Amino acid sequence: MQKRSTLGVMIASAILATGCGGGGGSGSSGGVTETPDNVTISGRAADGYLVQANVCADLNTNGSCDAGEPNTTTGEGGVFTLEVPQSGLTAELLVEAIANLTIDEDTNQPIPKGFTLRSPIIDEKDAQFVSPVTTMVANEMKNTSVSLERAKEIVAQRLNTSFESHQGLR
Repeated sequence: MQKRSTLGVMIASAILATGCGGGGGSGSSGGVTETPDNVTISGRAADGYLVQANVCADLNTNGSCDAGEPNTTTGEGGVFTLEVPQSGLTAELLVEAIANLTIDEDTNQPIPKGFTLRSPIIDEKDAQFVSPVTTMVANEMKNTSVSLERAKEIVAQRLNTSFESHQGLR
């Protein structure tokens, strides 16, 4: 039952983190901080919070973290901070969970099989959140060429939930 409750909170958080409205905090809450040439993106990676996963901005849109692309590693709680060039704001964030290295904090065990999560970079002050749900949103955007808002609606409908019903989790 605990796993199911955690999954519900993760789904709600992921939907909210994929840009469902208004401003937000700054500082330690993460998000996007701009400088003249670069943008600092911070957030969390979760399928259970993922520790020691590779995070990158997929600048060449090939679906993998390549040499030369901004990258970092997640820490405790799946937290990451990444410097991305201004031109990279149209890229996606990728989180590569590495078999036998990346730790799923739900189990405190290394994951047995690697996988990749994706998320559009959200230009808001809220923290970025990369999860299976944001991967669904990113896939919807890529496969059907719809806007972020439309992709969120489609995914929310598919999961039988809504963005409005989770506003209190913000």
